Amino acid sequence: MKRIAALGSLAALGALNGCTPEGFDVAACSLNGKLAFHIEKIDGWFSDYQPRPSEVIVLAEGYGPGSTWPGVWAAELKYYGERHSNYEARPARKLIAYGQILPGWQVGQRAKPLHPGMAYWFSATDNGRRGAARFVAGTHLKPC
Repeated sequence: MKRIAALGSLAALGALNGCTPEGFDVAACSLNGKLAFHIEKIDGWFSDYQPRPSEVIVLAEGYGPGSTWPGVWAAELKYYGERHSNYEARPARKLIAYGQILPGWQVGQRAKPLHPGMAYWFSATDNGRRGAARFVAGTHLKPC
């Protein structure tokens, strides 16, 4: 009986995990020699989904300047309720360039110069889904 209860608990936990939004893959890449981030689609059970980020940030790895909000670059598209449809109408994005000014977004931190050899994290958020990539500034990156 205990074994059946344990299996039931595992099944319930699995069902709860099914409600957690999936993350998505991101990779740093080179766009005409400039730093950019390629955002992969989420392979869904019934359909695929290309993330529509509403927040991006680049943080320096470790401690010190640039390692906490707003990092070395941050921007977001605020949700102001039903009256402002630009949040719900935000486009799916496969590529975001470092420091890119996105229409309608608020800049929390203008892009600062990155220090070669230093590690950074890029993170993008889409309604509870998150994608992140670690990269080292000044290293060779694959083309986008």
